[in-house]
Amino acid sequence: MPNSSTDIDVMTSDSGVYIGTTKDGKVSMKTVSKYAATTSCNMDFDMFPFDVQKCYFKMVSLLPIEEVQFVGDVVFDSQEHVVKEMDFQAEPYLENMTLTYDGITVTHNIVGYTSTLRRNSSPYFYSYFVPVCGMVIVASMSFVIPPEIVPGRIALLVTLLLTMVSVFATVQVNF
Repeated sequence: MPNSSTDIDVMTSDSGVYIGTTKDGKVSMKTVSKYAATTSCNMDFDMFPFDVQKCYFKMVSLLPIEEVQFVGDVVFDSQEHVVKEMDFQAEPYLENMTLTYDGITVTHNIVGYTSTLRRNSSPYFYSYFVPVCGMVIVASMSFVIPPEIVPGRIALLVTLLLTMVSVFATVQVNF
């Protein structure tokens, strides 16, 4: 099909090969490939629920770094792989790496994605941290109650114990 702006006939195929011919007979070819990759990375949950996970997908490219183009987004093959309480962001990764082997310097182009998973901590904060802070404040009120008033102190401690059991049960149901 002729393209009036560049006078190039373009033929495409399902394999991602694009072949073009100009009016003066020059032929150019461009290949576009789609690959699927399954990756995994180690995660550190020491700062849960305020954790941020970074995963890297890197590969060596034979193309010059100027010709590498990132098209599209990182997608999941099904909704079961999407972590709902975490925000997902993927950014392209480009790097030139120069290595020397027995006096020969070779430049490799490293391309890929940096994936960042940032947990939405507000549900945890309002469901667990706020009630526990309230329990600590109520527990400190037991120092205001005179030691002679045993039933008042016991009632306060039983109420705190039942509240802690309720919070623990909520944690067990949600996880």
